[in-house]
Amino acid sequence: MYENDGPWATAYIGTRRDVENAPKEINLRWRGLRARLAERGCDEATLAAMGSVIGNDRFRGHPHGQAVFAARGKVAGVYELPDSPSLDSAHYGPLPHAMPLLAQLGDPVPCLVVHVDRTGAELVAEDADGNADDRRVTPVTDATAPIHKVQAGGWSHPRYQRRAANTWEANARGVAEEVERTAARIGADVIAVDGDPRARGLLRSHLDRPWSERLVEAEGRNGSTVREAVEKVRETTREALAERFCRRRADGDGVVEGLAPTVEALAAARVDTLVLHNHPESTARLWFGPEPGQLAMTEAELLAQGVTEPQCDRADAVLVRALTTSAAALEVLEEHHLGLKEGVGALLRQMERAEATR
Repeated sequence: MYENDGPWATAYIGTRRDVENAPKEINLRWRGLRARLAERGCDEATLAAMGSVIGNDRFRGHPHGQAVFAARGKVAGVYELPDSPSLDSAHYGPLPHAMPLLAQLGDPVPCLVVHVDRTGAELVAEDADGNADDRRVTPVTDATAPIHKVQAGGWSHPRYQRRAANTWEANARGVAEEVERTAARIGADVIAVDGDPRARGLLRSHLDRPWSERLVEAEGRNGSTVREAVEKVRETTREALAERFCRRRADGDGVVEGLAPTVEALAAARVDTLVLHNHPESTARLWFGPEPGQLAMTEAELLAQGVTEPQCDRADAVLVRALTTSAAALEVLEEHHLGLKEGVGALLRQMERAEATR
């Protein structure tokens, strides 16, 4: 999106379907946001483009929503939100208002979902970049190998039963090997398993650490179970980051806090991780130039740097844009994790810390 010129229209809208007259409700929501954008100067072509995609997301029974970004009569980004926005909102300005989207989506968590039965498994893998693939694994391909224990009767009954159990074991070993290979390839933090109870137990018994420790049971392909496991990983990551920030802050080394110091560090490419609180109500604003790394607290600062036509927008929108050409990461934390002055701070690069201690 940042490769295109603005002005940008951004809309966050709830599109849940598990309510009466859902299409009419979504249309009413959009009409309200459309009127707000029009009042702020958004052109008709851009509004029409946004209206053509609002409510076209995939059907989901649980609450969810859309984030839509458009400029100059074209939609540049449409994203499904895992939950409804707490409040429908619209923004029109020089930059796309991406902060609410980033706050809700969170960091990608590599995840492997395994649906097992006694012949093999279906694997669905998603890596940290959001790339997904799925395939069927059938370790035992011998058509004569028994799968089910049956009452065969006679002298052959125990032998048949043992052969079936051996087939299950062989399948479980083969599936476990493929699960471990796939998990290692994507760096899976969560391995969610559902399917045949006996096959699940066998798979668990054949998985080595650390993969067995990352396994969660997902009854009936229960998406909520997977979401809960993913959120637990994210929460652990957030807590670790907050602890690291607090430790460095106590040492007086390796962090900056507050809007002005953070802007200065970003402009100087000193930031390792930008840390923000999500404050949709914030009125803080920053000035920026045509390049993402050109940002400042005042217009005069950018004019002094040779930027001929500085622009101004929401502070969080400018900060997020600055990361697009930076090696810095972004972490969105709640205030109960880490109370930041003005809701913004940064962990500095290790090189900067080393230079500061010389």
